[in-house]
Amino acid sequence: MTETTKRKPSPILKGGAIYISDNGRLICAKCAGTSALYTGRDISGQQVERLAVEDVAYFEDATRKPVTCEAGCTSVSRLSGSDGWPAVRESTKDGFTVTFAPTTQQQRVRSEQKKASRKSSLLQQVGRLQSIQKRNHPDSDKWRQASVELAPLFRSMAELEPCEASA
Repeated sequence: MTETTKRKPSPILKGGAIYISDNGRLICAKCAGTSALYTGRDISGQQVERLAVEDVAYFEDATRKPVTCEAGCTSVSRLSGSDGWPAVRESTKDGFTVTFAPTTQQQRVRSEQKKASRKSSLLQQVGRLQSIQKRNHPDSDKWRQASVELAPLFRSMAELEPCEASA
């Protein structure tokens, strides 16, 4: 007979993050119930959702207070961490200081791959629109439409790789 081994389940909710639960409750992995921690659903069966940077900014603007879970054991900032999620605030005797959770090498690689893919896609679109401009007269509707479509593409590319300010 073969012996079956039981694997210990791993939590779904991440430490250092705040989730919105049923009826707008704010919870973290430390104060979440077992059901939410291991299934991502609260006891009523509702999916818990991780707060994004925009959500944190909205809550901070509305309440004029740092966003914390209902037990007060975790607080997050409107600043984005290196993983794209809100940065964790560590409590100190003077208030809160923002610390950024370390990311794994795999997360950094995945982020760079997404960035490279997005840049490649933007470059293809820019190339297509610039070729339309080359084939058409500047007074034509096609040329003007290509110019209108180019502006947001250039802004998106600038956000991917911001220019260094020169002194």
